[in-house]
Amino acid sequence: NYFRGKEQRVCYVKSVELSGSDFVFDKKQDLLSAIYNLYYSVFDFNNREKYHIEKNLANIIKQKFAESRYGTMVVVSSKEDFEVIKSLDLQNYISAEPFKNSQNVVVVSSRQIYTLAETYGYKNIIFLHKYFNDEHLYFSQKLDVYESEEVSDKIQELSGDRMIFAKVYKLLNSFNALKANDVLDYAEKLAIKDSSISAEQIVFCICVFMELNFIEFDEVLSLMQILKSKKSEITSSKFYQTIIGG
Repeated sequence: NYFRGKEQRVCYVKSVELSGSDFVFDKKQDLLSAIYNLYYSVFDFNNREKYHIEKNLANIIKQKFAESRYGTMVVVSSKEDFEVIKSLDLQNYISAEPFKNSQNVVVVSSRQIYTLAETYGYKNIIFLHKYFNDEHLYFSQKLDVYESEEVSDKIQELSGDRMIFAKVYKLLNSFNALKANDVLDYAEKLAIKDSSISAEQIVFCICVFMELNFIEFDEVLSLMQILKSKKSEITSSKFYQTIIGG
């Protein structure tokens, strides 16, 4: 292109094609989201009429994509999930995040969708992967949620030991000026401060503390705030009982 005496090379991209399926799936990120999703699913406005457990999610995906070009989001977070997408020939729908116009999308992410804000404009959300029963029930507030009847994994390494909770609470106090994008980001940064506690364990502890009103994450300041609240046993937490039992 020539403009005012200057020569410029102009390129128009007509199409983009995936060269392969070598996506990086991070199980740790997936577990963090699973714990956080379950926390909100235990408490928030559960609507079971919109929460569907299906034996064959591939058929549900085909059905929803055939009904409309808009409104359905499929969440993929493992290599096994991606094989389902390949078998349905849906590679052209793949994105790192949902589309602004609510066009049908396959979101490939090692950190699952975990806020309703990320689903704005969509009507259906299909999770191909889960670790807990009712893990994504939280999303049924606004969407029709579809999940497999199988629980693909159990998180056995989470501990209910009171000493570990005390250690995490001490870390929270020591690094109360630590800034983070969200709770999961905060947990990962806190885990770096003390490598003896996993980020997954820290998320679990944080969720219990939030339920008991010991702490809250200030999204404006991007800080974890320590609250003045009456003492409570961690075993009185409904979320604690969901994970550990009792």
